[in-house]
Amino acid sequence: MSEASKTSEEEVKVALERFKRMADQLLYEDHHCKLTSKVLEIKNYKASISSKFIRLKDIKTVYYSKQRTFPGKEALQINDNGWSTSGRIWWALDPLRQTFNTGDKYNVVVDTGEEWKKGFSVVDMNGFGYYLFDLLGSQATFYDGLPNEPMSLNNPPLFH
Repeated sequence: MSEASKTSEEEVKVALERFKRMADQLLYEDHHCKLTSKVLEIKNYKASISSKFIRLKDIKTVYYSKQRTFPGKEALQINDNGWSTSGRIWWALDPLRQTFNTGDKYNVVVDTGEEWKKGFSVVDMNGFGYYLFDLLGSQATFYDGLPNEPMSLNNPPLFH
C-alpha cells in the first residue's frame, strides 16, 4: 500500500469521526417530545397531528412545572387539547394533562422570543431536563414554574 493511500484512508477516518460527533444524536424521546443534540421536536403540536421543530440555539427561556392531578387555578394556564391558553402559550395535545394524570409528568414551556410560547408535556423530566440544560448551558434561563402573564382574549390564536 502506498504512502498516499494510507494518508487518504486516515483522513477519511478522521473526517468520518468528526461527522459522527457533529451529527444530530437522539438524547431523549417520549410520546410528547423528542430531543436531539440540535433540535427539540414537540409532537402533536399543529392541529394535534403534526410536530413543531425548534432549533436548540433559538431557545431563550424554559419553564417547567410538575403536573397536578387536580390543577385548580393552573387550569387557566394550561390546556390539554392542542389549543392556546392565557399567557400566549400554544399547547401540544395531551388529553390527560389536566385530568386523570398520575402527577408524574411535567408541563414544559419554551420561549424562543416569538409572540407565542410553545407548551408540551414531558414524561421523564430528569432525563429530558438533564440533556436540555446540558445543551443550552448559559444560553437559556430555566424557571421552576409556568410563565405568569395576564390573560388576553383579544388576539385569536394561530398555529405557530
